[in-house]
Amino acid sequence: MSGNILRKTTAFVLSLAAVAASFAACGSESSSSSSSSSAVETTAAETTVEETTESETEITTTEEITTVEETTEAQEIPSKGDVLDLIISQFGIVITDSSKSNTDIAKDWEIIANDADIDTEADADPEFIISAAMCATGFVKPENTLDEILECAVEKNVIETADIAAVDAGKYADIIEAAKYSWSHQTFENHSNITFQDNVIDFSNELSAGDYTINGDSIELPAEYADKIEAGSVFILPKDPATGEGGAYKAESVVILNDRLVVNGSKTDAE
Repeated sequence: MSGNILRKTTAFVLSLAAVAASFAACGSESSSSSSSSSAVETTAAETTVEETTESETEITTTEEITTVEETTEAQEIPSKGDVLDLIISQFGIVITDSSKSNTDIAKDWEIIANDADIDTEADADPEFIISAAMCATGFVKPENTLDEILECAVEKNVIETADIAAVDAGKYADIIEAAKYSWSHQTFENHSNITFQDNVIDFSNELSAGDYTINGDSIELPAEYADKIEAGSVFILPKDPATGEGGAYKAESVVILNDRLVVNGSKTDAE
């Protein structure tokens, strides 16, 4: 009987050992599976970081290139012909002879000297741009020295400094626009010491040279002055230093055309 008990006990112990071995094997597989999963997740994370980094680098590089290209375009140097064309356009110079070149017109209007030999295809330097723009205003003439022209340009707020080396030729359009502004918004001496006839309308302090245009006997003014001028009226316009126009005119007829007051008249004596 004791032998039967011993055999049963031994079988029970062996059974427990088998169960323990089975649990150990399961634990090992679980650990292996977990490690494999972690490895996959780590690889995915690394791939995401690498892809994001490459994408950001490409975007930054593209933006830098675009900025450089835009800056280069903004600083493009114009030709001397481009400068003259813009001045003629901005100052409203009327071209009556289509056969004339822009240099011929510029000489007629004392924008450049009569004996100037201009290569219109050559790059315009700051000296040419400022001189031409300031001569177009009538504040200076081509025969003035460069120092005199620069001094006048600073005084009229066309440029900030008389140091020609500090002027950017790529900003030629801004320089010409500033010159035009100083010309069209100039102030004139008042006429407090001049006695006009009773029926004379004095616009010399209300208007600037850029507010009116004269073409032969036709005078164009802002339409809002239509209620002040009628046939027979005598009126004073401010002096235009670039053309010599201005002074006293007598209206023969008055009409509104294309939102402008068009006066047909002639020079007269108003004093």
